[in-house]
Amino acid sequence: MTLFGRARADVAARSAARSADTAPKELAALARHAEAIVRRAVAANAATPPNALERLAKDPDPQVRVAVASNPAAPPAALRALARGDGGGGFAGVARRKALLAVATHPNVTPELLRLLADDADALVARKARA
Repeated sequence: MTLFGRARADVAARSAARSADTAPKELAALARHAEAIVRRAVAANAATPPNALERLAKDPDPQVRVAVASNPAAPPAALRALARGDGGGGFAGVARRKALLAVATHPNVTPELLRLLADDADALVARKARA
């Protein structure tokens, strides 16, 4: 595939990843896309299936994890993975704080997660979880 053809395919993938009309099965496939920008769009899409959001909550790209935390459809299992820091390195600083603040105020947050976040080393996250 030429560079131009690949760029066009990536644009089409991002467009599908953002669309509420994209079939859940296609969103689940796009959640495994090589480009982080496509996975971020899938992570932010409220039509993305819960199992794909759970997988994206462990994505190596911190911004993908922030998008999952901000997605109102994120299931408790995805929020738990974010709160526990599942997924490995690269999840620190501003991205971690943004994700955990979103988890603390998420409509699907559980009391267990709020207790966990209330003891977080980040004082702002802990305060938000206690509020």
